[in-house]
Amino acid sequence: MITVEEAEKLILSNAGDYGAEIVLFEESLGRVLAETIKADRDLPPFNRVSMDGIAIKYADFERGITTFSIKATQAAGDMPVNVEQARECVEIMTGAALPEAVDTVIRYEDIQINDGKATLQVNEIKKGQNIHVRGADRRQGDVVLTPGRVITPAVISMVASVGEIELRVKRKPRVVIISSGDELVEVAAKPAPYQIRRSNNYMVKAVLAEAGIDAGMVHIPDEPEAIKSILPMPY
Repeated sequence: MITVEEAEKLILSNAGDYGAEIVLFEESLGRVLAETIKADRDLPPFNRVSMDGIAIKYADFERGITTFSIKATQAAGDMPVNVEQARECVEIMTGAALPEAVDTVIRYEDIQINDGKATLQVNEIKKGQNIHVRGADRRQGDVVLTPGRVITPAVISMVASVGEIELRVKRKPRVVIISSGDELVEVAAKPAPYQIRRSNNYMVKAVLAEAGIDAGMVHIPDEPEAIKSILPMPY
């Protein structure tokens, strides 16, 4: 008799590599990644606004300017709007690309807007606030995923963000669960007093299904010839 830990080590030491295959990324959930994934560009790919509000030049605030004319409104996905004059700002939404001429975002809660002008309602702000800086998460060429990890919904999101349409994943093993014993009958059968329903094979099948493996099942009667025909061995 060996311990569970010893049995696990024995199983893992004999685990085989079944090779790899290419699958569409949206069909890869639960599979094991077999390649290194790198960022194809900086993440985020631009200075990304993280709060709805206005974007200003911090230098204007340093000069004591607290009221700004709203030049335009920019939503996420819009081309950045250039600010060329002092006292100008851009009303801007979360997820938008920050225009190059501005460097600080003040949220709506800290301003008051009237007649196309935004007035600050706070005395202190920090340069660069409310901006998710380009490349803060990953730089182009950085490794974002390594081989050997199970593909989860979060991994699929990362794969999609770097433009990987297909993935190399570990090929699944082909598994058959074999039960034996004449005392075992089907679940739907009515057992005789000396028989029991098969259950452990269904438990193993369910455990494998949780790992993404669709296993077959075979029951072998307690007959030497039947065993030899199903499990050919060098007798």
